[in-house]
Amino acid sequence: MAYYRTMNILFFTESGMGVSALTTEQICVMKGLNGGTFGVVSGLEQEPGLIERMRREGIVLLELVGLECHRNWRRHVGLIRDFVRRNGIEVIHVQTNWELVLCFFVKLALGWSHRVRIVYTLHAFRNDRGVMVYVAAVLMNLALLVMADRVVCISDYTRWWFRLVGFKTVVLPLGVDSRFFLEKWSFVEDAGMSMVYPAQFRKGKRHEWIIRAFADFVDKTEDGTARLFLPGDGPTRRRMMGLAEKLGVADRVVFPGRCSKEEVFGLLSAVNIAVVASCSETFGQCIAEPFVMGKLVICTPVGIAPEIIRDGVNGFIFDSAEELSEILCNIAGNKDLMRRMGWKNFEMREMFDWRKIVECLMDGYEKTQKSARWQAKC
Repeated sequence: MAYYRTMNILFFTESGMGVSALTTEQICVMKGLNGGTFGVVSGLEQEPGLIERMRREGIVLLELVGLECHRNWRRHVGLIRDFVRRNGIEVIHVQTNWELVLCFFVKLALGWSHRVRIVYTLHAFRNDRGVMVYVAAVLMNLALLVMADRVVCISDYTRWWFRLVGFKTVVLPLGVDSRFFLEKWSFVEDAGMSMVYPAQFRKGKRHEWIIRAFADFVDKTEDGTARLFLPGDGPTRRRMMGLAEKLGVADRVVFPGRCSKEEVFGLLSAVNIAVVASCSETFGQCIAEPFVMGKLVICTPVGIAPEIIRDGVNGFIFDSAEELSEILCNIAGNKDLMRRMGWKNFEMREMFDWRKIVECLMDGYEKTQKSARWQAKC
């Protein structure tokens, strides 16, 4: 796909917890396709070296210290306004609610003297908070209706929650870090039934399902080699370690702690199976990353999963710990099945290539500037 012309775009890389590897990858690809790409960073990085990487790519950065913790908003509005005027910015792409509000004030301050469009990517919307999720959805729909010119939803699940702004919405998946795109697919012959579930330890991630299913699988099959790797950190981690101890699989369940993308890649490279048990995912990098690598993905029907996983064809879908245990027992020792499903995923990996996704975004930016309708799918 080709876009129409070079545009001046101000792209926020702050994701609410610091500059992220995902937005860094995205802006670097965007700079390669569009010379008029500028970036906004905070004073915090989720991984060291991200801001330096952007500078090496020749991206001019506006640094807003305290952006990640919502400080200095008046000063930030002024700095963004002046940067937009000085560099002739046409489109501002934001990642968080706070950035949306800041840039809406910038848009009001600029008035008709400098028209700028705001594009918003909906990264996170969790459906594990009871009735409050409906209140939040209504408020966010109203905010997007007023403040955003275009909305990027990263899965059909997200778009369903934001139907009120469907006329200004496009569905585009997030890309996957280039490190996960292997030149050649391979099957790890000696990995057996070892598996990985990379996720934060918090309510809604349902690590207890994974641990109980794994313990049941080990008990029923007497598999003496399988390992369960649970990288991540959070408030429920110690309780999950206690559960593994109680079920007698503490020596088989590995808790590596918080891991970098490189470390998660290393863990996934050593196994053939990835498992995800979340009750809710807006997108699900923990689904997309092993999918891109050509692993067998076994997951709950959340985030991007219903759009890419066909149950029994290129992966498995489950809705309880008992179902997961049954799946694991059924595929145990069936290397041909795991190979076939993993290869199918590897063949479809291009849908998560950042270059393809950014080309679609560039096309959308142009249509946004012209107030044309942006198609729901690219």
